[in-house]
Amino acid sequence: MNTILVGESHLGTSVYWSSVAAQLDGVLFVNRIKPHTDFKGMVGSGLMKMLVVGLGKREGASAFHRSSLEHGYETILRAHAAKILETMPVLGGIAVIENARHDTESVHPVKAEELLEQEASLFQRAKALMPALPFDDIDLLIVDRMGKNLSGSGMDPNIIGRGVHGYSTHFAEQPQHPRIKRIMVRELSPESHGNAIGIGMADFTTSRLVRSMDHATTFVNAVTAMTLNGAKVPIHFEKDVDVIRWALSSLTQNVSKEARILRIRDTLNFDVMEGSVSLLQEAKTHAGLKLLEEPFPMRFDADGNCLPLRLPMHSSGPGGET
Repeated sequence: MNTILVGESHLGTSVYWSSVAAQLDGVLFVNRIKPHTDFKGMVGSGLMKMLVVGLGKREGASAFHRSSLEHGYETILRAHAAKILETMPVLGGIAVIENARHDTESVHPVKAEELLEQEASLFQRAKALMPALPFDDIDLLIVDRMGKNLSGSGMDPNIIGRGVHGYSTHFAEQPQHPRIKRIMVRELSPESHGNAIGIGMADFTTSRLVRSMDHATTFVNAVTAMTLNGAKVPIHFEKDVDVIRWALSSLTQNVSKEARILRIRDTLNFDVMEGSVSLLQEAKTHAGLKLLEEPFPMRFDADGNCLPLRLPMHSSGPGGET
């Protein structure tokens, strides 16, 4: 995690980089290109982010996020990347673009001197291939699990239509789609090791998820990334069935009676979903969806928690079966 101070960007902000990487004869790095979970712009999470935040280690990441509060994410990302490319032994990068099922769609070698210009066009290509929920209007979204291994923000804001900043900073821009009134998240993935960053994007959760949180780790992540809203703990109850009841009761009476409810595994994998009857007709006419079962009552175990989603053997990524 050791870093060196590379110098100052043209904006006067401090730029840090890995002390190990700085001593090498040449650095060639790899990253996937995709929309960022913290900001919208002409670039997102990709080569520049790996150069500035990944190879900047914790100190570089913290400097990037702090400076972004004043200048904006994309402005700082470009400024810090330019300084690193100008002074550090960077040969170039390998950009990977994935399709909606997380399979590699294409691989692009990019020279260091062309990186700032080429990444924007690669980003547009990656953005066009991003998966999305099949319904624009959802009253209650049930997310079975969240976690750092599934999204840097625990749940991908590009999928759920909510930003990590909420109302906590001036970057509180919310995506336009989908429009989700309430979000419930059930579990934290073991691979997150207690880091529940992003939990604040949910309205309701379970008490067992709250107990599984490492609050210190979550808070450090939130402050480092300047996404304070992402660490706030939602309303929670012990049993899934109680969380669902309270979530529905928080909607207007007309909505709660015929609520549009969608359940997914997580924001990385939603090729198999469960939906309420109110979504059935729309699902039947959706070209990207295949109906797997006729309507059935919601399934709970003896403790009042949701039974696992029944996944086909070929299930591997987002797509469309319900």
